[in-house]
Parts: sequence; C-alpha cells; structure tokens
Amino acid sequence: MSPGWIPFIFITVSVLAYWLLGRFAPTQSAAELTPTGAGLTRLRNGSERLVSSYIPGSLKQWLDRRLSIAGNPGGLKAGSFLVIWIFAFLLGLLLYFLVRIRVSSQLAPAFAWNMWFLLLVLPYIYLHRAGSRRQKQIERSLPDLLDRLDIAMNVGLPFTTGMEKVLQYLPRSPLRDEFDRAMSEIRYGKSMAQAFRGVAFRVRVPELSSFISSVLQAHALGVDISQVIRNQAESIRMQHRQHSEEEAAKAGTKLVFPLILVTLPMVFILLLGPILISLLMR
Repeated sequence: MSPGWIPFIFITVSVLAYWLLGRFAPTQSAAELTPTGAGLTRLRNGSERLVSSYIPGSLKQWLDRRLSIAGNPGGLKAGSFLVIWIFAFLLGLLLYFLVRIRVSSQLAPAFAWNMWFLLLVLPYIYLHRAGSRRQKQIERSLPDLLDRLDIAMNVGLPFTTGMEKVLQYLPRSPLRDEFDRAMSEIRYGKSMAQAFRGVAFRVRVPELSSFISSVLQAHALGVDISQVIRNQAESIRMQHRQHSEEEAAKAGTKLVFPLILVTLPMVFILLLGPILISLLMR
C-alpha cells in the first residue's frame, strides 16, 4: 500500500468512529445491565476521579458546562472526557511508532501531527455539534410545551401539577428530560426556583432561560402564570418567525457562489463549446 493512502484511511476511520459514537453511545444505566458494562463503568468512574483530582478547577467547570449542554452523551463527565483525550494522545503516539517502523521515518512526523490534531480536536468537535443539535431540539420543542402548559393551567391546575401532567404526554425530547429531572428534584426537596434555574444553567438556551425567569418572577410576585406563559409562547413564535424570514432573505446571497462556481462554467461550455469546436475544425 502506498504511504500516501495512510492519512486518507486514518481520517476516514476517525470520522466514522466518532459518527458511530454519536449515534450509538450507551447511557450509563444501560452499561450497568451486564457485568462487563458494570466493570467498564467502575473503571471509567475510577479514572474520572483520578484525572479530576489533577486538572484545574476552571477547566473542569468549562468541560462540565459543555458536557451538560450536550446532555452528557454516554454518561461522560469532565474527567472521563479528559481520559478520552489522554488515550487519543497515546493512540497517536503508538500509530506514530508503527508508521515510523513499518512505512517511513520521514513520513512519520507529519503523519503524527495530523493524527494528534484529529484525535484531540475531533472529540471537541463532536461535543460542540452534539450540544448545538440538542439546543436546537429544545428550541423546537419549547412552543409545544408552552401551549400544552397554557391549556393545563386554564383548566385550573397549579403550575407544578400542570407541568407534571404535560410532561406525561409530551413526546420524548431533551426538553422533556430536563424538566423531568427538575420535577424530580422538586419532589425530593429542592425549591422550584433552584430546580428550574438548574435547567436554564444546564441547557443555555436564551428562549428557555427567558421563560424560566418570567415564570419564577411571576411565581414570586403572585402574578397569573398562565398569562406569562401565553406571552412567552407568542414571543418565542415571533422570534422563530423572524429567524426564518432572515434565513429566507439570506438564501439568495448564499446561492450566488454555487451558481458562479457550478452553473456558469457549464453554461459557458454549452455556449462556447460548439464555437470552439467549429473554429478548431477549420
């Protein structure tokens, strides 16, 4: 096999591996169903505690915040995510020596830098994309939640009771998971303000943070929460409509470059091709 194919193969395998990780990453509870999964979970927890004790607090908080936005895929925390980075670096080191011994010592340094860049950057790219995808899902699910909650409160249910009823019939989504967790925290003794502020802190979606702030303020002042929810739902729909209109207005500008790079060369070939052929035939 030619050495030039090695980076291409490595990049392809890395992208496929992280794509599969995003689609089939098991949750912590699912991993504990088998003895092997329980052993891996204990190993992961032990390595996470070991790494967490040596990393700076600011880095740990930043990683925990990014992981919470992404929904902690696979049950990952800051320590276990750093363990993945460490193993990625060691894997790159191992592949560097294999390439140096088997293929070419001159190719090995450049190949090693490419491998380490991919292995260390791809986990963060995966985490960032997972967080952005989850935030968009929450934004799309929020108007439906507010409509159902408005109906539940208009029939006379208190806010917390109406939220529990709505969550029972709401389709499975990250937004439902976050509010299920908040309602469980309230049942176990947390105040509604603490539980809902925890949702806003973990998710970091501006529309959801605005809704939670308005509801908590109305609850503290004794204002009718149903009217606040109705106003929030209308405001979020207006924001989504404005965003859609902005994206539609930008579509014409975004189509300019594909038209120039793809369509116009083909038009010139079709128009000028016969003329050039006739000139060459003379």
